Amino acid sequence: MGLLKTARLLRLVRIARKLDRYSEYGIGVLILLTATFALIAHWLACIWYAIGRLERNTHGTERTIGWLAELANHTHQYYNDSDPTSGLRITWLDELARTSGQSYNCTSIISTNETVSTSINLKSCFGGPNLRSRYITALYFTFSSLTSVGFGNVSPNTNMEKIFSIFVMLIGCEEELSPCNFNLLCFIALMYASIFGNVSAIIQRLYSGTARYQIQMLRVKEFIRFHQIPNPLRQRLEDYFNHAWNYTNGIDMNMVLKGFPECLQADICLHLNSVLLKNCPAFKDASEGCLRTFSMKLKTTHAPPGDIITHRGDILTSLYFISRGSIEILKDDSVVAILSKDDILGENPVLYNEPGKSAFNVRALTYCDLHKILRDDLLEVIDMYPEFAQSFCRNLKITLTLRDEELVSKSNECRSKYLPNPKNYRESKY
Repeated sequence: MGLLKTARLLRLVRIARKLDRYSEYGIGVLILLTATFALIAHWLACIWYAIGRLERNTHGTERTIGWLAELANHTHQYYNDSDPTSGLRITWLDELARTSGQSYNCTSIISTNETVSTSINLKSCFGGPNLRSRYITALYFTFSSLTSVGFGNVSPNTNMEKIFSIFVMLIGCEEELSPCNFNLLCFIALMYASIFGNVSAIIQRLYSGTARYQIQMLRVKEFIRFHQIPNPLRQRLEDYFNHAWNYTNGIDMNMVLKGFPECLQADICLHLNSVLLKNCPAFKDASEGCLRTFSMKLKTTHAPPGDIITHRGDILTSLYFISRGSIEILKDDSVVAILSKDDILGENPVLYNEPGKSAFNVRALTYCDLHKILRDDLLEVIDMYPEFAQSFCRNLKITLTLRDEELVSKSNECRSKYLPNPKNYRESKY
């Protein structure tokens, strides 16, 4: 009845089906595959030992030429063989007496079934190598047969052992089995191939991030060398690349999102920008659809220290939300202000029909991560949700307005088709 429990082993098929799902966890998969291989080797070692025990109980030549008998000869731990003339098991006693130099008294079975007393422990009547030595030798044979053709120091001698060895070699072969073979052999052979044939692929996958970084960095250096980029600008390029790689791990989010439908893209973007949308008061009255649309328009940009985000006189095409880092505002080489996390700079495009020009230079003091939305994208969202315009302008608190009023003609000042009286929503000057 205990053999019926072996049906539970069919559950191992589920493991093979789930390996691809968790293949990105290289170390975990490698450990799992190695443990599976060790388990198979353990089962085969148990069968190999059972064959040896079975043949030890026979009375043919297999009794003295089996692998257990060979192991006993090599280790000088002999079994108690039968005396062919009297039926008495004396070989192990002779060996014990010879090695220990002591005499003994043994239980003997006489032809009249008369019993003689003994002073020998009956447990020693089995003799031979101890159980640990037998198991380690059996496990050694299965591992050497599965991973190679064996080394010959533990070899099959009887017909049953040879048949089993052929079976083990079929399991351990690396060649692809033909469709006419048994499904079980196909499964085991494929499992063996997945363990050892994919070890290099798993290890390579563990270092795939480093390899991609080195390839991209090499392209940047080749670009710098080909175009003879001067040293200060070259350093800025390399710093930006390193910072952007640490932030994104080399993953292009735009390329990833393009593979999903728009509804799923909106959910992903909403999650990625959830902190900004929850903390910024400008979006507290926005509907769910408006937030989903707005989140898809937001872009993330990175700036290394010393990078000029906006120059004086540049057209203000974006509204910036600082997510991390510090930014200094310069005018005539003088620091006007220093902005940090959760600050907003730019201009509110809803208030003006035409974009303004920057009155300041905006430079990164530290590594900065910024969320930005283009003017045209923001106005597109407002066109889709016109009821959001007044709430957005009323609640949007721009920390620093970059718009230069002197460079804008009065005819274009503060006119908006979205608001009845845009002057009531003017941004505060820093």
